[in-house]
Amino acid sequence: MTGDGGDHRSGPSGPTSEERRSRLVCAVAAGAQLVTLAVTWPLWRERTDPANLPVVEAFAGVPWGAPLAGAAILALWRPRVGGPAFLTLYGLAVLGDQVRIQPEVLSLGLLMTLPAFGPSGRAVSRWLLAATWLWAGLNKALSLGWPTVGAAFIADAYDRPGARVAIAWLVPLGEIALGLGAMVPRAWRATAVGAVALHVGILVTLSPLFAGVNASVWAWNAALAIVAVLLFWVPRPEPMLATTPVRLAALGLLATPLLFYGGAIDAYLSHHLYTYDTPTAVRCEPDGGCRTETFDTFGSLDVAFPPEGRLYRAAFLADCVAGSSLDVTGIRTRLTGDPEVTRSECESPTRPAPERPDAP
Repeated sequence: MTGDGGDHRSGPSGPTSEERRSRLVCAVAAGAQLVTLAVTWPLWRERTDPANLPVVEAFAGVPWGAPLAGAAILALWRPRVGGPAFLTLYGLAVLGDQVRIQPEVLSLGLLMTLPAFGPSGRAVSRWLLAATWLWAGLNKALSLGWPTVGAAFIADAYDRPGARVAIAWLVPLGEIALGLGAMVPRAWRATAVGAVALHVGILVTLSPLFAGVNASVWAWNAALAIVAVLLFWVPRPEPMLATTPVRLAALGLLATPLLFYGGAIDAYLSHHLYTYDTPTAVRCEPDGGCRTETFDTFGSLDVAFPPEGRLYRAAFLADCVAGSSLDVTGIRTRLTGDPEVTRSECESPTRPAPERPDAP
């Protein structure tokens, strides 16, 4: 193998072991992507309830499910064609509806593409996983909501509420260790074992055996457990920084999540997974009653609503009652100050205010 971006050419005996591993990584990711698309199929069509939240209105009415599935199928045996096609279509689909900003879809899209492009592609794939694990742990450690809400969710799923404090420490430390181990070739086999334990653990926790939630990420976690073995349990480690493009990609993958703390990038694009440090919203009705607005899309779309203030406001304005308002509270982390609260008024209601009954 080489560090210059190209694999050894296939000889008379067929593809090299590195090429076979790469094709298998792409196939595993593409297969998981197909399962994810099937589970979340309503997400990829035009909708009125919940409404699409487009960037480009013309793309909102396009049914993206079939083209995305077709590209994923193509990636099963032609990843250099199907993978980039999927990522292009996915970008257009997001422009038609920002609720489609889902970490599992983007992660699988990259993993069904990058390994097909030789050692450099595999190196970037490893940096992608390193950044995912590292920042998933760091974001939890920096979150003000993870120690109480996130850790409690896991402890309650196993009916072990007393384990909350241990979980609050062990999960972030384990993810950070995985991220750092992925950057050190000598630690790769330990990283592969740890990744299997992590992602199988997540899968079991979210499965019907325990919490029974968020089916959209089940295939993703199963795929990451397999992909980690294929990329890190290798006979001979490859360079993590093989070429200038790989160095730039690694820098981008590791540095970009920091932008979340300045409000410049979405939570789901910076590996905020079950951190509970993202914006929250409270909706107040004309009668004075207020409630936490969850924007729950699990029942209708089988995915979590991306926790972004701009999307909370857009969803509120798409289905608000005259006289109602929405207060959005910003992120709550150890690196940011007191969260800012912004209010949106329903100035152009989509529904009239309910009539109040006459007083007796």
